[in-house]
Amino acid sequence: MSVFIACEADSDFATPASNSSNGTNSSYARILTVGDFLYAVNLNEIVTFDAIDPSDPTEIDRQVIGTGIETIFHHEGILLIGSSEGTFTYTIEASGIPRRRGQFDYNTLDLPVEPCDPVVAAGNVAYATLYTRENNVGICGRDQTINLLVVMDITDLENPSLITTVETPSPRGLAVRGDLLFVCNEFSGLTVYDVSDTSRPRVISTVNDVVAYDVIVKDDVLIVVGGSELIQYDYANPEALIRLSTIDMT
Repeated sequence: MSVFIACEADSDFATPASNSSNGTNSSYARILTVGDFLYAVNLNEIVTFDAIDPSDPTEIDRQVIGTGIETIFHHEGILLIGSSEGTFTYTIEASGIPRRRGQFDYNTLDLPVEPCDPVVAAGNVAYATLYTRENNVGICGRDQTINLLVVMDITDLENPSLITTVETPSPRGLAVRGDLLFVCNEFSGLTVYDVSDTSRPRVISTVNDVVAYDVIVKDDVLIVVGGSELIQYDYANPEALIRLSTIDMT
């Protein structure tokens, strides 16, 4: 099993023919592979590498995206780039080079300050958690607080549109599988939403005995990145997650 896990902003590429990912990337990933290509983001660019020889990847393209670029997520040939100013959409061309399609601009949400945001997607819907840290602490520190789950329609990649927003405590990493959305809430634990109606995400359950920063869904297991531990859950019953194992990362 290949799993890419990245720390939050302080810190799937596919072949053009198949758009198949080589691993499962977390919502905080800044680098991922799709087929024979590797994609990475820095603070303002997306860089593409030919990775046919994984021991010696070769840069083949570099494009400016914007400012405050934080995360990259692959979904069925689409690359979603999360930033402090919005979610950017790209498609992977036959050459492997991404082509910019559009942007959902967070300015349309009338936020008091720029947020940090990881983003994931399933089907024609993307989910982003927008947040700030208090008292100007760290890279996401601001003088005003934002704690928001944003649901976007990406059917039209040139013009992603807002479906709804949901206030949620200290949102961080997130993952989606079918009609289930898992949102990390840092010291407030993990929240499981039913998103069968994307316009009205409904809380199914919460896990309070974990400090949750990021989450990955892999087959029948939910992997949660905590402050100093990696926890696996069975989520077959989303109303009562079962802890399967804990790995100490201190």
